[in-house]
Amino acid sequence: LASQGLDGIEVFHPSHPVDGTRYLRNVARRFKLMATGGSDFHGSMKAYAPLGCSFVGKEIFCSIFEKHLVL
Repeated sequence: LASQGLDGIEVFHPSHPVDGTRYLRNVARRFKLMATGGSDFHGSMKAYAPLGCSFVGKEIFCSIFEKHLVL
């Protein structure tokens, strides 16, 4: 999919185990994909994913913003 234009994958999510997050980070690095994340705070209420529970670092936010910035 990366060779077909995929930009990123969701690496950070409250339901991902630590090993799963580590694996997905490695996949993102290997294929030069953006590592995104979220809490999936939509639809039905999910006790494991309250709003703001998933943190994506500044470097990830900035890379997404810069890549898709349209002036």
